[in-house]
Amino acid sequence: MSANVPESRPKKEAYEKRPGDRVRLNDGRIAEVVNNPLDGVWLIVRADEDGADEEMVLLTDVAGPA
Repeated sequence: MSANVPESRPKKEAYEKRPGDRVRLNDGRIAEVVNNPLDGVWLIVRADEDGADEEMVLLTDVAGPA
């Protein structure tokens, strides 16, 4: 499989993320998981910034745990 083509299978890591977990995003921000739709693709997070709104991020946008 090419390194430039994302894998379409859900990742186990996505299913392990629960509301309240903190993750580091690829852009360096720290965010709290607000919801996990358990589809293996999306997480709904809120960045640790004053007034930050909830946002949907792809699992590929998550660098790892915070």
